[in-house]
Amino acid sequence: MSETHPLDEPGDIRREHSLRHQRSLGWLLLMMMVGMFCMATVDHVSAPEGMSRAPISLTMALAAFAAYVLFRTGRLRWVIPVMLVSVMGVTGWAVGSYGSVRAASTMGAFGVIVLAGTYLSQRALIATTLASALMLGVLTWAENEGRLPPADLLPDTRYFAMVAVILMLTAVILWHSRRATEEAHYRRLSQMEDRLRLEHERDRSLRRFRHIFHMNPAPSLIQSASTLNILDVNSAFERFLGFAENSLVGNPVKALWVDPANWLAHSEVLFDKGRSGWRKERWRHADGAEVELMVYSEIVEDPKGLLVLTTIASMDDAPDCLPGRDGSEPLDMQATGESDALS
Repeated sequence: MSETHPLDEPGDIRREHSLRHQRSLGWLLLMMMVGMFCMATVDHVSAPEGMSRAPISLTMALAAFAAYVLFRTGRLRWVIPVMLVSVMGVTGWAVGSYGSVRAASTMGAFGVIVLAGTYLSQRALIATTLASALMLGVLTWAENEGRLPPADLLPDTRYFAMVAVILMLTAVILWHSRRATEEAHYRRLSQMEDRLRLEHERDRSLRRFRHIFHMNPAPSLIQSASTLNILDVNSAFERFLGFAENSLVGNPVKALWVDPANWLAHSEVLFDKGRSGWRKERWRHADGAEVELMVYSEIVEDPKGLLVLTTIASMDDAPDCLPGRDGSEPLDMQATGESDALS
């Protein structure tokens, strides 16, 4: 599997997603400001004498400008609330001005919901949806009761401009939101792909290590550093002590020691220094006989936790043939009280 994307921290992905949303919000405010100003111009030019509603669009343009100032000065928490209140207020004003909830400005209520759903929490979205429905319900009641001015539903240039501006702004919100979501999704997929690749390489390394471990002529076993239970033994270990692998795996390693006190001393040195050094110990053979041998243990790291690798040798083996991981080490005779070196 080929490498496709550098590994990222989950926090970096969230921050990048947030930054993309913020950048999209800035562009949205600018486009809303320009779109509302253009709408005001179209309304002023094309409206019949005395019927211009340009102040409504200009008010929305000023609200977008105020929100953009808040955005640029870092007061992000106030940007969306200001926009929601402004859009809902201007929508109600425009619907009341046109005299019917069937006016094009009613679409502003849908734009408010899209805005809240993109940039705010679920609770804020629910509150905005309920507020928009309540506002449209009140306007519908007012129209039915004849409390609104005569309806002006002429499908003229102003109607088209209003619908076009609202559709454009909604499209911008959805486009930028989708881009931010797709980027976060892409980076997450890349993380998963890289993780699968690393797991594949790790498994291949573990298979290689297991092969080398079992082919090693030195009798060895692997145990868990947390439970001290045997996880694996190689063929040389089975031949040396006469145990079958399935009779050892899963059992505590201390069962191999004749004297539990020696096992405790061995373990204390191991966990204190990370390795035990070569120590003379007495273990049990599969036939029940006691065997004097040399034992060397070392803590090694594994992706699933710390392990203990233990190697054993007969007393007839020379010390220089039994080096530790970083070279030959002197024999530790504290466990037996002997001070003479093996020859």
